[in-house]
Amino acid sequence: MFGDPASNILPSQDNVDKGVRLLVQVEQDTTLQEVLKKDLPLWKAATDNLGTWFENNAARIGRQWRLFLMISPIPGNYSSFQAYRSEAPTVPDDASFSDVNARLAWFDDKLFPAWKVWRAANPGEIVVSRLLRGGYHR
Repeated sequence: MFGDPASNILPSQDNVDKGVRLLVQVEQDTTLQEVLKKDLPLWKAATDNLGTWFENNAARIGRQWRLFLMISPIPGNYSSFQAYRSEAPTVPDDASFSDVNARLAWFDDKLFPAWKVWRAANPGEIVVSRLLRGGYHR
């Protein structure tokens, strides 16, 4: 049972969302950032790789460019960090993936809303083997 078992109170979705956001903040700002800051030029180069050119020219060349991009891990959501930084007014167009504030903005604006939609469509237990086979994309 979730929530307070003694009172048999289920958590509100708002509180769950706040908890998820706090966990993501710690994960991105503390854990992952320590790894990324060890080689900032590498992450800048990775962010500005050929995928950015493909992103900007996608209409002309088709969708195969996704292989080069830092894309959403949410099944069915194909937003990329590179596209987000070029469209978000609060994130510099040249922001690196190593910029924690840019990553968190991407999470808040694109990833978390997509996650909520996906979880509503896929309630219950996540079957890891299905997830790894790409079965939730169908």
